[in-house]
Order: sequence, then structure tokens, then C-alpha cells
Amino acid sequence: MSQRILPHLASPLVRSLRKNTLQNQCLKFHRSTLRSNKQKSTTDSIPPGSIPKNAKLDPITIHRLRSAQRAYYKRRMVYCTIGVLFGMAGLYLTAIQAPLLPPESSNITSSSPISVNRLDSGRSDDEPIMVIGKKKNVVTQKPGDKFEDHDDFVPTGNSVVTQFPTVLSISHTASSDPDLTEYQLLGLGIRTVSFLKIQVYVVGIYIASDDVAALQKSFIKRVNPLASTLVASERDDLFTKLHDPNISEDLWDAVLKDDNCRMLIRIVPTRNTDFGHLRDAWVRTMTLRSQREGWQDETFGKSVADFKKVFARGSVPKGKEILLTRGKKGNLEVWCSGDKDREKLGELHDERVSRAIWMGYLAGKSVACEGVREGVIASLLKFVERPIGAGIGLFE
Repeated sequence: MSQRILPHLASPLVRSLRKNTLQNQCLKFHRSTLRSNKQKSTTDSIPPGSIPKNAKLDPITIHRLRSAQRAYYKRRMVYCTIGVLFGMAGLYLTAIQAPLLPPESSNITSSSPISVNRLDSGRSDDEPIMVIGKKKNVVTQKPGDKFEDHDDFVPTGNSVVTQFPTVLSISHTASSDPDLTEYQLLGLGIRTVSFLKIQVYVVGIYIASDDVAALQKSFIKRVNPLASTLVASERDDLFTKLHDPNISEDLWDAVLKDDNCRMLIRIVPTRNTDFGHLRDAWVRTMTLRSQREGWQDETFGKSVADFKKVFARGSVPKGKEILLTRGKKGNLEVWCSGDKDREKLGELHDERVSRAIWMGYLAGKSVACEGVREGVIASLLKFVERPIGAGIGLFE
């Protein structure tokens, strides 16, 4: 059988057909190869990061593109938010630092610093008056007022509360004190909060003029018990001790506890606030003190609670005066300027309450107002360089 088929395969006709078939197969293979190479070269010519319009993306690529788009818009939103916040902070700082317009000058001029209620004056009869200054002048004090007797006042550096009295006379600060007690300014500063240094209130610490000699003697004897005045090296030693976080704590704690010096803290807010904000700062100071030995009894806890009740009140407008007085026995009295006269808000007899408040401004690593502490230290150094009893008249 196979011998019969082989002669037919070897015939000229069969060989011609086989030749044409092989040529067609070669042409088909060549065309398919060219087509695939053309598609490959077209794909290679696409620049990286671009996608042809007719290309079909797989789900993974689509997910990545959407994630990149979301990340882009998220970064853009974050940058815009940061820009808005910094812009608002800049506007706020510019607004609070801008100086206020000077008060309009009155048509009435007087050579005397004493305010007289004339018939054509703009002051009403119900405005509060106070005895203030070295000359015991009766004046009307308002935020931003400027007085002719500049020796009785010192600039504060604030545009709302521009000046503070160097001598302040208070009536009936305590039942055991005389009717009129004169206080002399020791240090002055501005209380600021947060990293933006927002000014909250101007604060000054005063001491009764009759007790300056006792305070002077107290610091001199604690540096040199045999001296009546301190030389330069001893004053430098006192300066170092008053700035030391630990030594200043012990020094002021002993002075306030043992020495019967009447002192006063005068606070005038530079912006509208409330009694709660002022109270909370002082309560935090007392809470830190309560962790020490001698401050952990129930009596002190009750005194702190009573202190909170004294300040359980409403708002405090800017320019309103608040006084904290410390008597000879350490009793604390809280006064606030009213419509016509000062109003007594309350009194606490636990001397640790007033001691904690005073030490919050004067001693420790961080104080409530650094300007007050530096001013008090400067006044003390002037006191101790004079003989005991000759420390009155810092601002004369």
C-alpha cells in the first residue's frame, strides 16, 4: 500500500502544491511577527507616567491612582488650613499690639493734679475717687488716664493700663490696721499666658511703708546676722539666692511666715476676663503647695475651698482694680473696685493661702510674672544697701 502512495507524492504536481503551502505559512508567520513587534514598539514609545486613552487599566492601577489623588488633595487642604491659622494669629497679634489712640485732651486745664468737679466738667458725681500718690491726692482713675504728677506713677508698658501708682493708700484693709494704710510699690510686671505672650493683666506688689524697715532687717539678718547693711559682695549673694529655685523658696517662705509685714497685690486686667480665670491660676499654685509637708491638713483644704467661694463671681472688665491685701498675721482680704468705692469680696484667716499666692509671684523656678519678681529683687537690693530704717523712698 505504501509503495503505491509514495510514487504519487513524488509526482511534479504534488511537489508544486507543497511548495505553495510552505510559502503561505512563512508569510503568515512573518506578518504576525511584524504585527507584534509594531505593538511592542508603540507601547515602548509611551512616556512614563502617561496612559493611552484606549488603554484598559487594571483595578490595582486604578486604586493607586485614586490614592495618589486623595493624598494630593489632603496635603493641599492641610497647607491651606495652616496658612489660614497663621494668618488669623498674625492678625490677632497685630490687633493686640497696635497702640490705642491717645485720649482726647480736655478743654479744661489745671495746674493742680487734683481733679475738681466743676460745673462745666465732664465728670459725674458718682464716679469713683481714690486717695493715691505720695502727696495723697484725691483723683479719679480710669484706664488710659494720664496724670500731671508723673512722679507718683510709673509706666507699665501696656496700652490699656498705661500707669501704676508708686504709692497707694487704702482705707480699712483690715480691722487691726489703721484707717489709712500707705503702701509703697516694690515691683511691677505684666502677666502673660501661652506661647503667644498674650497680656492678661498688669500686677504690682506693694509693701506698707511702715513695714519697710522690718522687711529690710529681715533680709539683711538672713545674709549677715551681724550687719546693719550689706556690702557689694553680700548683695550679690542675696541676688543669687533670690534667683535660685530652691533657695528662694526657703527664703521667701521664712520671710512671709515669720515676719509681720503687710503687703498688697494690685491687679488691673488689660482685657475682659472673669473671676474664675484669675482664681484658677492661684488655686493651681495652692494645689502644688499642698503636696509639701505642713500643707496637707484638712484645714488648708477648707481654706482653699473658701478661697474659691470668694471668687465665685462673674466677669471682670478690663481696667477694673482687684486688690489682695496681706495683714500682719497673714490674713488675706480681697477687694474689688465698684461703681463708687472698693467692695470687700471676702477674707481668709489661714496665712498659708496668702503665702502661697505671694510665693507664686516671688519664688521658685517659674513664677506667674517674671517682671514682678525682678522688680521686687531690685527694690530689695536698694533696701539692703542702706542702713536699717532708711529704705523708704524708692521712687523719690
